[in-house]
Amino acid sequence: MMDEKINFSYLFGSNAPYIEELYEQFLSDPESVDAQWKQYFTELAAQPGAAVRDVAHRPIQESFANLAKRRNIGAVAGSIDESLLQKQIAVLRLISAYRIQGAGAANIDPLGLKLPKNIEGLSPESHGLTEADMAVKFGLGQGDFAGTEKLPLSDIISKLKQTYCGHIGIEYMYIGNREERHWIRNYFERDLSAPRFDAEQKRYILKQITAAETMERYLHTKYVGQKRFSVEAAKARLPV
Repeated sequence: MMDEKINFSYLFGSNAPYIEELYEQFLSDPESVDAQWKQYFTELAAQPGAAVRDVAHRPIQESFANLAKRRNIGAVAGSIDESLLQKQIAVLRLISAYRIQGAGAANIDPLGLKLPKNIEGLSPESHGLTEADMAVKFGLGQGDFAGTEKLPLSDIISKLKQTYCGHIGIEYMYIGNREERHWIRNYFERDLSAPRFDAEQKRYILKQITAAETMERYLHTKYVGQKRFSVEAAKARLPV
């Protein structure tokens, strides 16, 4: 989509790499670019035929470069299987889409009154993957789940849904610092957004919660009607 706009505007030529860089930045965080560029790229995304939201290519390229180093892509008679290569790229695009858009489909309503959104960009079909690919094993690129190198597509999708579309919505791809993004990604993908606390850690957490609640009740009883700041407003915040 970006290439088409560049080819038919004054942006074509030596300026193209710079515009593509701006577009990558816009995809990661629309507020990080100038207001005029934001409007331009927003109108670009609204053009007919742009039903599937673009995702930043840089994370996909980095993932694929890392994957290639492992030499785990299928080959026939010493040459790369072009069909499998295209499928592998599609899987990396799907993974990137979950990291960017997955929070929008998270099930964060504990009462079940609001169903999670159905985001087209998170469907395998939107990336050219079919039911026949579900049993095929693919690499996960960077940010491997618990160090796994290859998994059937069905398992990859299951892990992506558990991590990004469960009861916790994770948004971090807008962060400009690469190390911070990778730390958050690995932190959640390692445990599929379900931290495993041992008995001692659970007792410590319970102790801290009990202490905070006891202090809340004491202040409410001791200083009736006085202005105070409560931790109750932080219930929706998940400290990492």
